[in-house]
Amino acid sequence: MVKVESITVTFGMRKIITDLSFEILNGTKAVFTGESGSGKSTLLKTLIGRYLPDEGTITVADKPFSIENLSNIRRQMYYLPQEIVPQGDETVREYLHYPFSLSVNRKKSFPEDSMHQLLDRLRLDEAFLTQPLLRLSGGERKRVGLLLGLLLDRPLMLLDEPTAGVDSSNSNTIAELLFGEQRHTVIVVTHDESLIAKSDSVIELKNERYSDGGEG
Repeated sequence: MVKVESITVTFGMRKIITDLSFEILNGTKAVFTGESGSGKSTLLKTLIGRYLPDEGTITVADKPFSIENLSNIRRQMYYLPQEIVPQGDETVREYLHYPFSLSVNRKKSFPEDSMHQLLDRLRLDEAFLTQPLLRLSGGERKRVGLLLGLLLDRPLMLLDEPTAGVDSSNSNTIAELLFGEQRHTVIVVTHDESLIAKSDSVIELKNERYSDGGEG
């Protein structure tokens, strides 16, 4: 699903990622760990095409990473950032529905039945749907963001600290939901032991290999 060969990512004169290689097969649940500044968040942003590597190659779903292929590659991905920032007074339901109105998802209808099932599995009350997103806690927003990713049902999920701000009980629920099925390939940046324990592969990014560019 994802093959990274000897990539280097530089900001200005600083190398954030240096000579990194790995391969993640379809259905694999992979976790990246490491101290702050080791390049974890930068790696995810590189995989979604926000940054392009200065050296090396990336292949996603057998498509080489390039400006020409980027739109098609992104259609295979869902990215959950460290923080979900509300864009106004949108409700949770509006936040969940909005991506389905975009042309990239025009062939998908909103999976109402799946939403209710997933709300229950994520321990989110139906009343959350009418709440403004900005009134939710960071942990609640993370669960809503994860819910959106599962509703979009793209083959590759890239998740940056999906259990940050979530209590241990809900963290275990998220781990079981993400890693308990084989349909999705999941790449997670985390320090959460419940996710690490359930993963297929753990890759630790070392500070001595990556300069601190202000990202995790």
